[in-house]
Amino acid sequence: MSEGIDTNKSQLLNLKKTPASFLAYGDTYLSAANILVLKKNDLDEVFKIGPIFQLSGQAFELIAKSLLLHKGVSESELRKPKKFGHDLWKLREELQNHYDLASVVESTLLRHAETFFRDKRNEFQGLTLEQASDSLRFDWQLLALNENYFSFLDENRPTYRTRYPDVSLTYKPVRLEILLPCLDCLRDFAYSQISGSTK
Repeated sequence: MSEGIDTNKSQLLNLKKTPASFLAYGDTYLSAANILVLKKNDLDEVFKIGPIFQLSGQAFELIAKSLLLHKGVSESELRKPKKFGHDLWKLREELQNHYDLASVVESTLLRHAETFFRDKRNEFQGLTLEQASDSLRFDWQLLALNENYFSFLDENRPTYRTRYPDVSLTYKPVRLEILLPCLDCLRDFAYSQISGSTK
């Protein structure tokens, strides 16, 4: 019995070392985030900062790592805490060395930014879309998401903050209406790049 469990665990560990398996894991986290958004009518900050932001960050991390593995970056490099670890921004910068990330999500970003901008409940009243666009960019969303979950107080050892909201911390606004569709687009792009993957 124990031998069978050890064998299954070993198979799972080996499975997670391929670009396709990293992508499959990322897809499940992204699906979970999208389901939670659909099921929650009134997104309060505790709900967003807790499970949805966490799932979104894990989704981007795994999708980015799948694309980097596909480009030949080794798994051991991706796991190094000081090089990449769980840092979404460092992963984004490395991804940009291999793909034009902005062009991958551009049409999705513009479509959803326009819809978000036209929502009368947002804080951009009186501005044009061009004036507000910096804070609506996918890059800005990743940076905000990253900084909300990382503590850079000790630069030698960046770590995830608590998953629970802390009143002493200021959380940067993350626009789920923009972030999640762009992550969907990035996931679809990753599937198109990684041969042998199935959705």
